[in-house]
Amino acid sequence: MNTQRSVSLIVMWFLCVACMADDRIVAVDPQSKLLTVEQNGALKLCRVVDTTDITVNGVKATMPQLLPGQTVEMKLSGALTAVKIAASGLGNASNASRPGALRSVIVQMRVDGADRVLYQDGKLWIEHMSAQNPTEIFINGVAWSPTWSGDKTEQFTKFTVPVGPIGSGHVTVKQFAGRSKVKQEHIPSAPAVVTITDAPSGADDYEFQFSW
Repeated sequence: MNTQRSVSLIVMWFLCVACMADDRIVAVDPQSKLLTVEQNGALKLCRVVDTTDITVNGVKATMPQLLPGQTVEMKLSGALTAVKIAASGLGNASNASRPGALRSVIVQMRVDGADRVLYQDGKLWIEHMSAQNPTEIFINGVAWSPTWSGDKTEQFTKFTVPVGPIGSGHVTVKQFAGRSKVKQEHIPSAPAVVTITDAPSGADDYEFQFSW
């Protein structure tokens, strides 16, 4: 009897772990084409593009058919762009709670020369250092055409999903695209700083992520 009970408890424990391991859709924003997913208690943002392969319960689907509460498996290109989304379950469109705060910022931009990207307290800006200004800029999947004042942009603050404060958190940087290695810096003006010095002969696309 005790052995059977022990086995039952072990099976229940594994089932609970499996349930907890499922990624879950928290919010769907068809206008911005952004999906917020909870992974192991943390929030993850992904961008849906025209070529993203979406299925719901094994049937071909579109982004509006993705619902909060559904479990989901995703294949990403880089940190943000969804190549494949496979959702399952019923979900609940009327139960779309506002997602919590992310603890990361993903930057995508085309660089020709050298630029510094800085982030602090919900504000991100770029300081241009040489050659041409960066173009095709996306911050957490949101397109940005900043106004420049000399070699410095205005501050970007329009995060679709709120970003939590860094506070005393340790900032790390992970690079996903770009032919030259990005360099993390530590300067007094911001807790999260990356410098990109692109190799000569034209521009290249860069993608990197601040996390804390």
